[in-house]
Parts: sequence; structure tokens; C-alpha cells
Amino acid sequence: MNTAVKRIMTATRYWNVFEDCEVIQTYGGKQIRTGEPVFPEKPLKAALKYVDSVIFRHPMFEPANAGSTLAASTTPGL
Repeated sequence: MNTAVKRIMTATRYWNVFEDCEVIQTYGGKQIRTGEPVFPEKPLKAALKYVDSVIFRHPMFEPANAGSTLAASTTPGL
């Protein structure tokens, strides 16, 4: 499984009262999570869909694709 997908699956959000802004944080391993999950239902499917949408909209997609650096979609059937 892609490392980016694993990290995005663990994303949580909370409001930082000192900075007065929303914080979205990802975690690795068994770190203690703070806040509510960004993807509460089916986090794997949501993270895969998110990564796919970023890959196909990112400005470096065309050069990477032309250089055979990027395979296709990480989600089969999407």
C-alpha cells in the first residue's frame, strides 16, 4: 500500500484556539490521535480516491506521465 494513502487514512482535524484556524494532521504508527477523523467512513477508499484526484490534477502529472515515472491510477476501476 502506498505510504501517502496510509498517512492520509490517519488524518484528523481539530480547531487550534491559539492560531484561530483548523489543523489537519496525519499520523504514523501508534501515535495518539487528536481530533476527529477526516475520513470517518471507509478511510482506505476515501484516501485512495483523494490520492487519485491529486495525481490527475497535479501540475507535474503530464511531465511525470510522459517520462513513464507515474503508472496509472492507484485505485483499480476508478
